[in-house]
Amino acid sequence: MGLNSSGQQLRRELPNMAFRHEGLAVDLERAAAQLPKSQAEHLLRMANFLQEDAERLIGIAEQV
Repeated sequence: MGLNSSGQQLRRELPNMAFRHEGLAVDLERAAAQLPKSQAEHLLRMANFLQEDAERLIGIAEQV
Protein backbone atom coordinates (compact mmCIF):
# COMPACT_ATOMS: atom_id res chain seq x y z
CA MET A 1 0.00 0.00 0.00
CA GLY A 2 1.42 3.38 -1.02
CA LEU A 3 1.74 6.41 1.18
CA ASN A 4 -0.88 9.12 1.07
CA SER A 5 0.27 12.70 0.54
CA SER A 6 0.48 13.37 4.29
CA GLY A 7 2.66 10.29 4.78
CA GLN A 8 4.88 11.30 1.89
CA GLN A 9 5.25 14.79 3.31
CA LEU A 10 6.20 13.36 6.71
CA ARG A 11 8.72 11.02 5.13
CA ARG A 12 10.39 14.03 3.46
CA GLU A 13 10.10 16.51 6.30
CA LEU A 14 11.28 14.37 9.23
CA PRO A 15 14.78 13.74 7.82
CA ASN A 16 15.02 17.44 6.94
CA MET A 17 14.18 18.31 10.53
CA ALA A 18 16.74 15.79 11.75
CA PHE A 19 19.39 17.34 9.51
CA ARG A 20 18.63 20.81 10.91
CA HIS A 21 18.82 19.47 14.48
CA GLU A 22 22.20 17.89 13.76
CA GLY A 23 23.46 21.16 12.27
CA LEU A 24 22.32 23.11 15.30
CA ALA A 25 23.99 20.57 17.59
CA VAL A 26 27.29 21.05 15.74
CA ASP A 27 26.93 24.84 15.98
CA LEU A 28 26.32 24.61 19.72
CA GLU A 29 29.33 22.32 20.17
CA ARG A 30 31.53 24.81 18.29
CA ALA A 31 30.24 27.67 20.41
CA ALA A 32 30.81 25.65 23.58
CA ALA A 33 34.42 25.00 22.55
CA GLN A 34 35.03 28.76 22.77
CA LEU A 35 33.79 28.99 26.36
CA PRO A 36 35.21 27.93 29.71
CA LYS A 37 34.04 24.45 30.69
CA SER A 38 31.69 25.73 33.40
CA GLN A 39 29.87 27.89 30.85
CA ALA A 40 29.97 25.34 28.03
CA GLU A 41 28.19 22.55 29.90
CA HIS A 42 24.69 23.88 29.23
CA LEU A 43 25.37 24.29 25.51
CA LEU A 44 26.75 20.76 25.32
CA ARG A 45 23.64 19.38 27.03
CA MET A 46 21.46 21.24 24.54
CA ALA A 47 23.54 19.87 21.66
CA ASN A 48 23.11 16.36 23.05
CA PHE A 49 19.32 16.78 23.27
CA LEU A 50 19.21 18.00 19.66
CA GLN A 51 21.28 15.04 18.49
CA GLU A 52 19.03 12.58 20.36
CA ASP A 53 15.95 14.22 18.85
CA ALA A 54 17.52 13.98 15.38
CA GLU A 55 18.02 10.24 15.85
CA ARG A 56 14.39 9.84 16.96
CA LEU A 57 13.16 11.82 13.97
CA ILE A 58 15.10 9.54 11.61
CA GLY A 59 13.61 6.50 13.34
CA ILE A 60 10.10 7.88 13.00
CA ALA A 61 10.68 8.70 9.32
CA GLU A 62 11.72 5.11 8.69
CA GLN A 63 8.46 3.88 10.24
CA VAL A 64 6.25 6.14 8.09
